[in-house]
Amino acid sequence: MDETVAKLLKELEGSSNSFPTTKEALNDRNLSQTVSSEPDSSFNNQKAAQELAFVENIHSYPAALRYVFSLQAKNPERLRKVKKLKTMQERQERDWFMERQRLIHHYQSKNKIKNLLTPLSTSRSHASSVDLHSATDANSLSEHDRELQEALLEFDEKIVLLTERMYSDQRKTLSEMHIPLFLIPSSEPLTEEQSKLKQLLQDLFNE
Repeated sequence: MDETVAKLLKELEGSSNSFPTTKEALNDRNLSQTVSSEPDSSFNNQKAAQELAFVENIHSYPAALRYVFSLQAKNPERLRKVKKLKTMQERQERDWFMERQRLIHHYQSKNKIKNLLTPLSTSRSHASSVDLHSATDANSLSEHDRELQEALLEFDEKIVLLTERMYSDQRKTLSEMHIPLFLIPSSEPLTEEQSKLKQLLQDLFNE
């Protein structure tokens, strides 16, 4: 009887050792999930490559227009960056305009203060002196206008450079989004078809 019990206990111990531990079970489950996810990842990569190849073959505005409307209907989230670009451009242009107006106001105020500090003489005995002051005032106005023009010219030249940089950054973003006609970033001016497509993208997010 003792030998039979010992044999049963030994078989029971051997059967329990054949079950995987909790850690082993988790590893097996993770491996299974990894293997099952690999085909999905491969499929998504293949799909993205096919879509990029399709976009690369779009060279006309009508074809780009159809693609953008299709993308807007199927996956609008991909175009959300365009709204951000539009908002940033509008805010930047507004800031530049206000800064230019402040510059004009600064020189206008400067000229007013200068005129207030100019001594005035109403004495008839100093008529020639009054004439001299009048000529000086006229020259001061000319000097003021010249200073303002130079300041505005310098400011506008700076804004031109900043605008070109902003447009370059926008084109780079559109390229990263795989938008047709913008796949290859360029510093050249926008073509007519690129300008039309960019305007269309911005119009999609008009509030």
